Amino acid sequence: MATNAARIAELRKEGQHPASWVLISFVGRAGDKDDGFTVYAQPDAEYDWRWVVGLDLVAFARKGSGVADSLKRIRNASPKSLDLWDVDLKAGASIGFDFPAAHAEAHRRARTGTLGIELIEWSPQQCEEFARRGF
Repeated sequence: MATNAARIAELRKEGQHPASWVLISFVGRAGDKDDGFTVYAQPDAEYDWRWVVGLDLVAFARKGSGVADSLKRIRNASPKSLDLWDVDLKAGASIGFDFPAAHAEAHRRARTGTLGIELIEWSPQQCEEFARRGF
């Protein structure tokens, strides 16, 4: 498990969960304050992401850091939402999957974990609001 993920997994076993979103940082310390719900991960490492089911997540990364495969694995674990924050550009995006039109192809890609990522850019207002929180 990624650093700090075990604490959240234990909460989940007790039927609890973080009240707001969980940060997944691929860049080290993510903001001015840490409420204990920041998980630190390496882009090239494989982790058990089952603890994210039903949670709101924001991943912190830098362009070119190679987090696409990690984001796919996280998204495959069925979080409630998954967003990406570029710490250098101060820009965010929601993450979805680019589902092929054919149902059989979509099912095959989901089963094999080869669905691509679709980024839906946040509005400038959303980015400003998030940045005001200290990120």
